[in-house]
Amino acid sequence: MGRLTLQIMSDIHLEFSRDDFDVKKVGNCIALVGDIGIYSKSNYEYFLTKLSQIYDHVFVVAGNHEYYNQEYHAANTEMSAICMPLDNVHFLQQSSFLYEDGTNHPVRILGCTLWSNVPISSKEIVSKCLNDYRTIRIQDGSIIRALTVDDTNSIP
Repeated sequence: MGRLTLQIMSDIHLEFSRDDFDVKKVGNCIALVGDIGIYSKSNYEYFLTKLSQIYDHVFVVAGNHEYYNQEYHAANTEMSAICMPLDNVHFLQQSSFLYEDGTNHPVRILGCTLWSNVPISSKEIVSKCLNDYRTIRIQDGSIIRALTVDDTNSIP
């Protein structure tokens, strides 16, 4: 492992791609920072496995589309479970990874899904126009309901 060179990819949307999606390696680590694909489909795990064989570390951060048609907390648990068997694949959700290259200069990689802070004055229109609030669910006590602007505004 050498000095960190981080390749960043997002918005791959594997659900619309062939299974033989190729990535040109330009760094020794890669950060997949949202909208990679539907994690419950086999090509998602295959893609992560393939990248784990190419890169020293693979950092996975969920985007809003990873949560579509899922319950928010369960999705985080499931994405973490998919990454866990791969020693060098790290699901980062309000968490970090300390990259050490053998020097006295480690790098801490931080990861979390970022949600827009919607002003109260825009709450109604945003709720109606963004698919997130129709397709993502969240556990609220004993019920599962649609995600709201209040939810995303309050996610730390």
